[in-house]
Amino acid sequence: MSLRQHSRMKIDTMKLASRGLDEDFRKLVMKQLGDISDEELEIYGSRVAVATYLAPERTAGGVYLPQKSVDEDLYQGKIGVLIKVGNTAFKYDGVGHWNEKDGAPGRAPKIGDYVVFSPHSGIRNMGIRGNHCRIMFDKDIEGRVGDPAIIY
Repeated sequence: MSLRQHSRMKIDTMKLASRGLDEDFRKLVMKQLGDISDEELEIYGSRVAVATYLAPERTAGGVYLPQKSVDEDLYQGKIGVLIKVGNTAFKYDGVGHWNEKDGAPGRAPKIGDYVVFSPHSGIRNMGIRGNHCRIMFDKDIEGRVGDPAIIY
């Protein structure tokens, strides 16, 4: 199914939020998004697309969070899954902070990584195949994290 066919699809936050505590959000999002070819969605320049992380609706202690709390992740979230990058994103230009020469620190994030950003980052909020996503500049990515549950 193309992105055009999904254009009227609503973002179903509860589908991803109601997952089990042992289910990996990243895997669920990547499966739901499928292969996003450049013909369907092309990101230009140093911009990136990030699927906003939604915490599970149920805590480890079994407490269910209200819908409002789940929805807050959409607008105040600081974690996401990198799903698409522009052709010059994360390229070192001698001035920027991304440098992969000689194994230097600062390895650029790859598609599928959990990334950290400011809640105010993003020049565009949109839904892609039922997932809340943001398009932002690569410089807005502040870091990578292995487990999104450690960030609050």
